Amino acid sequence: MEKRIGFIGVGLMGYGPARLLLEAGYPLTLLGHRNRAPVDDLVGRGAQEAETAAELTRNVDVVITCVSSSAIMEKLVHGDDGIAAGAREGQVLVDMTTADPQSTRALAATLAEWGMRMIDAPMTRTPREAREGRLNLLLGGEAADIDALEPLLEVFSENRFRTGPLGSAHTTKLVNNALSLGHAALAAEAAVTCKAAGVDPQVLYDIVTAGGADSKMFRMVMPAAIEDRVDGLEFTLGNARKDYGYYLQCARDAGCVPMTTQAVHQLFEVATAQGNGDEYVPYLYRMLNGWHSQSS
Repeated sequence: MEKRIGFIGVGLMGYGPARLLLEAGYPLTLLGHRNRAPVDDLVGRGAQEAETAAELTRNVDVVITCVSSSAIMEKLVHGDDGIAAGAREGQVLVDMTTADPQSTRALAATLAEWGMRMIDAPMTRTPREAREGRLNLLLGGEAADIDALEPLLEVFSENRFRTGPLGSAHTTKLVNNALSLGHAALAAEAAVTCKAAGVDPQVLYDIVTAGGADSKMFRMVMPAAIEDRVDGLEFTLGNARKDYGYYLQCARDAGCVPMTTQAVHQLFEVATAQGNGDEYVPYLYRMLNGWHSQSS
């Protein structure tokens, strides 16, 4: 018998994995989402809907969470009708959130009191790969728990990387995001500088993509300068700010001095303070270009 799956968070990144699990024959129960469209679609395909996280947890073997922050995860676990209230011996929580590893370890300790185990499984790649079943998953936790879930995880991921004990996957994801989002911020600033200095950003694109400074993030940001399109990277500035905040705390906890990433974080802080938190990361080009126009 296939494991019964409870899925919390069927938004931009969660919808694809939930649909693919359902199509693979896994009995699926959802928790309602503020955007009803993906919930209604999945229910129409045969999923069940629970009213609370506790109700969902009571009726499944594996709970998968894909939400936007550790603060939301903490409410989901600790609330009166939360995951802990429905947990039982032998269940596993798979957290695909990009989260604070200290919070992750604390939540695992709470769930362990009820016999529920936890792995952290943050994703890389974009909503497109999520819909296509080609995510990268970073996996932290007990090897036996991950082994038991491999058939399930294979349904919606192309690559799976084991990072070590619980919390290590969230740590690694934060470092990964610091690198990738930092390059996105540099690309946006570089494109603005070229334009302000009278160099066509297309020339910059041609040169960089032929050399060592090339990256997928550069290619996803540059359409903002070349084609006035900011949809090349479906990741919001608000989420970038959140992830960078988690990364900075993680770096400080490890005794590091995050000088470069602190500057990038300040840029994301300003972007969200100006009301751009729901814009995608390539919007940085428009914002920085606007600052140049105002100062000219």
